[in-house]
Amino acid sequence: MTPKVLRLGEFEVQALRDGWLSVEAEAMFGAAPRPAWAKGFVSGKKGRLAVSLNVFLIKSPGAMILVDTGAGESLDDRLQRFYGFRKDPGLPEALRRAGLDGRDIDLVINTHLHFDHCGGNVRSGEGGILEPAFPRAEYVVQRGERQTALDPPRRERPNYRASSIVPVEARGRLRLVEGDASVAPGVDVVFAPGHTRHHQCV
Repeated sequence: MTPKVLRLGEFEVQALRDGWLSVEAEAMFGAAPRPAWAKGFVSGKKGRLAVSLNVFLIKSPGAMILVDTGAGESLDDRLQRFYGFRKDPGLPEALRRAGLDGRDIDLVINTHLHFDHCGGNVRSGEGGILEPAFPRAEYVVQRGERQTALDPPRRERPNYRASSIVPVEARGRLRLVEGDASVAPGVDVVFAPGHTRHHQCV
């Protein structure tokens, strides 16, 4: 199936699928009454919800931009089983199908630094050392979100992987912003706390 492309003036936006997670439906829907969501969204007897991990590719006149990078290699075997993670097809393959590879990406914008949104920031390089998966790209993160990823509150530790941002910063590829900011011609990030304290939207 050919991926759909949303055209916005000179910009094209395309969803690329990294894979799937299986999560507890009640955790996702919170206080919403079970009958309102159980029939249409939940598969199987365990009350699990299949969640697609999507990355957005923005083709602008001056840059190739990724919004988030999926889970990448951030989950060990135990966590892959726990979350029911299934790579399908994985971000590198999704990019290849779009006619691109990691060297074509100019800018990565992480909305936040939970593992399922930034795990693909890095890849295993020579000797298994983590390195930026997009070596030419500048990575844009809210300053407060970086700090939380490096030292998360105990309750939030399972969601964060400092290893998805530290190698990027070590290579001088990290751009920290505070609040709303213009990050490329026609592309802004908007400070939008909620899901995390320092979440940003594009």
